[in-house]
Amino acid sequence: MRIQSLSITHFMAIGHVESLPLNDKGLVLIQGENLDDTSQKSNGAGKSSIADALCWVLYGETARQESGDAVINRTAGKGTEVRLELLDETGARYRIRRYRKHRQYKNQLRLEHFMEGEWQDLTKGSDKLTQVLVDKVMGCSREVFVNAIYLGQEAMPDLPGMTDRNLKLLVEEAAGIHQLQQAYEIARARLNQCKVEVGELTTQAKALETAITTFTANVGAAEQDREAWIHQQSAAVQTATQHYHAVRDAFDASLGKYLQAHLKSLDEQAAAVRSRITASDEERRQERIHAKTLREAELAYVAVQQTLEREQAKTQRLAHTLEHIDDQVGTTCSQCGHVIEPQDLDASRDMTRQSVKTQQEKVLALQDQAKTAKEALDQLENSLRNYRQQMTDVSEQSATLEALEQQRRKTQAEQHAWQEQARQLQVLKERIAQLESAKNPHDSAIQRAREQLVQARVRQEALTATLSAAQQRLALAEEAARVFSPSGVRAHILDNVTPYLNARTAHYLSTLTDGNVTAVWSTIALTAKGELREKFSIDVVSATGGETFKSLSGGEKRKVRLATAMALQDLVASRASKPIRLFMADEIDQALDEAGLERLMFLLEEKSHDKGTVLVISHTDLRDWIRNSITITKENGQATVEAAYTV
Repeated sequence: MRIQSLSITHFMAIGHVESLPLNDKGLVLIQGENLDDTSQKSNGAGKSSIADALCWVLYGETARQESGDAVINRTAGKGTEVRLELLDETGARYRIRRYRKHRQYKNQLRLEHFMEGEWQDLTKGSDKLTQVLVDKVMGCSREVFVNAIYLGQEAMPDLPGMTDRNLKLLVEEAAGIHQLQQAYEIARARLNQCKVEVGELTTQAKALETAITTFTANVGAAEQDREAWIHQQSAAVQTATQHYHAVRDAFDASLGKYLQAHLKSLDEQAAAVRSRITASDEERRQERIHAKTLREAELAYVAVQQTLEREQAKTQRLAHTLEHIDDQVGTTCSQCGHVIEPQDLDASRDMTRQSVKTQQEKVLALQDQAKTAKEALDQLENSLRNYRQQMTDVSEQSATLEALEQQRRKTQAEQHAWQEQARQLQVLKERIAQLESAKNPHDSAIQRAREQLVQARVRQEALTATLSAAQQRLALAEEAARVFSPSGVRAHILDNVTPYLNARTAHYLSTLTDGNVTAVWSTIALTAKGELREKFSIDVVSATGGETFKSLSGGEKRKVRLATAMALQDLVASRASKPIRLFMADEIDQALDEAGLERLMFLLEEKSHDKGTVLVISHTDLRDWIRNSITITKENGQATVEAAYTV
């Protein structure tokens, strides 16, 4: 991966840098001049800002772990932008831009790919997703990037002086073994998952086998029930048929027509009787008329008879008065007091005699009238008697009608009994047909049981395949757990890492110390009992001085630290999937004498041939060894950058 150019705006100490070339520039010295602080010459000028900008634009954090608003130039206060252009080994060209408090892009991370003559935007919906693409383009994480290309005075570890535990952690991290530990934990988790899965599938397989046994038994039981039903149904058909024949033999089919005709005859006779009873109503009306006439005649006769009796009594009283009229002679008149003489009674006698005669005539007339009324009455009585003798006898007709109704009810009962027999025959016939056409209810149960059995066997086949696949995954998971275990690939990597670190350390120390100092990395040590155990250490020996790291001089210790740190850095760089053609050395020349400095420059020159560009940040004037330079001048809170390249 080639870093083509870097552009910086309002980032940390730097105000603005437009397209600083960084590809294949060899050794480049970065020095600073601080015009804002008279107490410092180059400190605080912002020499490390270029290295920090590279790391920040790629990963959102500087090599010194600064992030957020801390990277914004304090004088500007906003509008931070760092732009980086890259070229990978396939010739693909990328542009990465990161912003902080920018007017247009706010705090975004943006990624672009140059295709078909223009920049194509690859930025995702979030910085987190875009960062994944940036890591993929770079071929390494921030950890690998910083530890592979950046070697700084502040970050340089005292490897030879570290404890076993700290050195172990650092070596394992550099070799990526800490990731193997994570992989081991993941592998063990997956192994447990596979064990659980296989256990569950095995349980399911056993349960399914039990279900298949049950379904098979269900099919057999349903088939037995089916045969039993067929036997029962056949017996039921036979019983119903026998009953039908018995009822049919006792049934007179012609009786129905006879009973119907007899009922019709009875209904006709009853209708005739009812007609006669209805006709007698007129006779009774006429009877009532005759009876009324008779009662009127009786009343008339009684009235004449009563009048006759009154008139006869009156006649008798007049005759009695006439007979005794002379009895008044010699009596005093009640009105005038005169004594009545015989001659005084002549007029009264004549008048009384005339009244008797008139009354007798009247009686005779009434007697004739009474005789006539009696004759009429007798005639009406005879006429009514004769009429009544000729009238219809309703009670007799009613008795006849009741007898007919009784016969009809009896005949209807016989008809109902006959109809019930006919209905029973039909019911028996339908019952036989129903029994003969009935479907065996156990057929569906057999079908369901067979379908369940087939489905269970299909599931068993699928489950067997799934279980087999799960068992294969379990075997793979067991193998993966074994491979990623401490005794697996981790031990293998450490076996390869140690020779690599020793070779690279020897290479650097042979140059820095002319071979007088050796440092040997080891991961195994003998215990007091003579047993081998894991122990990380760096054994340092000087051919011209002490036999331990602690006994070395300050300059020698500095060289050993440089050599071991650069060796460890080479190990980290080997893990990048896309080699990065850039190296940055930040003030690593401190505490070296002129001879040591010369040898360090030789190593950095050698590294520039491998990396293409090596940025050397230093307070020391190294122009005798480094021809290309970048000068950072800070004034009024913002630094400017001036590059002087000879290549």
